[in-house]
Amino acid sequence: MTQDIRVEIYGQVYSLRTSLEPAYIEELAHLVDARMRALASQTDAVDTRRLAVLAALTLADELRQAQQSSESAPAAADDVLHRIEALSEVLDAALREES
Repeated sequence: MTQDIRVEIYGQVYSLRTSLEPAYIEELAHLVDARMRALASQTDAVDTRRLAVLAALTLADELRQAQQSSESAPAAADDVLHRIEALSEVLDAALREES
């Protein structure tokens, strides 16, 4: 069952349609928001889209590293893949809102 949820990332409210648990999506949104804010404080990038892309790249790198380190544990790898898919869904929605 899909449902609508509103999350705030870097001061922008996004309406998302998802089949994932709202608390999980809110957790992901918080993670993306925190990463964007950290990057904004560490770089000269002030453009929201640029910060979103940088955040996506750093989070994707972390997930890829986790996936590679968990290849010996199939259950953990499945969990990482699920998280990648969920993050991809949130980022796709966020970038559509920016367009």
